[in-house]
Amino acid sequence: MKNQSKIDEQKKKLQKLKKKYQGNKQEVLKKFEKKIASHMFLSELEFYISNGADPTIRVNQNRIHFQAKSAHVDDVQVLIYLCEKYKKNLDDQDEGNTPLHYACLSGIIKNAKMLFLNGANPYILNNEQKNAAEMFEARHENLRQEFIQFINQKKEKEKEKEKEITELNISIKNDYENFETIPYKEKKNSKNNLDDLIAFMEICQKIRNFISKKKNSKFKTQKKQKSFDCLSKKFSEFTQIFELKKNQFKKNEIIRFNSKDSLLFDEIIQEYLNFQKY
Repeated sequence: MKNQSKIDEQKKKLQKLKKKYQGNKQEVLKKFEKKIASHMFLSELEFYISNGADPTIRVNQNRIHFQAKSAHVDDVQVLIYLCEKYKKNLDDQDEGNTPLHYACLSGIIKNAKMLFLNGANPYILNNEQKNAAEMFEARHENLRQEFIQFINQKKEKEKEKEKEITELNISIKNDYENFETIPYKEKKNSKNNLDDLIAFMEICQKIRNFISKKKNSKFKTQKKQKSFDCLSKKFSEFTQIFELKKNQFKKNEIIRFNSKDSLLFDEIIQEYLNFQKY
């Protein structure tokens, strides 16, 4: 009931705004400038923005700075909206203070975490040479420690992810024979999906070993011999394509194949399966 009352209040306020300022953008912008530091519903802010208001423009603090300092449930919704829509402005400074500085100074850790997760830089120094975490008041020392731990945990996760990617890249650059030594968490079931690099590398290794083992074998039927020759030829062609891509490979990027390469790989899989039937 309380939520419905709040929704009705927001609707009435929005209708009143639209009725009063419809078609008069200049007045809308003036109104927005006066309310830059005041409480504002999300629908209200969206109305101002749709009429040309820019919440990132102001001599000192902009709307994001003010939202970062408020723990009001409606203001948190607005902050989420601003974080998503104006990511490049999350480090805007007022006397060196970013929105993250203000969130920490106000002791509103959920706002601080939200800003950080959306890309706000916690290491920017204000005019007093303080970073965001140093803005927590002494009575909020527990929150300061929680925020620092939150930052460090995210950094550790990113390092682990970067390490996995780097190790994977090193293996691809050198040779995919040792691919099975790369640490990874999940394997997909799709064995001919080139987007699934792990499955792709594993099946390449399997076919490579198979061809190497059977290379000097004499097959009982002509079909089997023909199938093996076709498989060897296509796999050799695909290996050459892969080697070229390894030479173009840049750090921390995934190797991509075009539709023609993908089709060739599918043909190799099919030929490998055909050989098993003969």
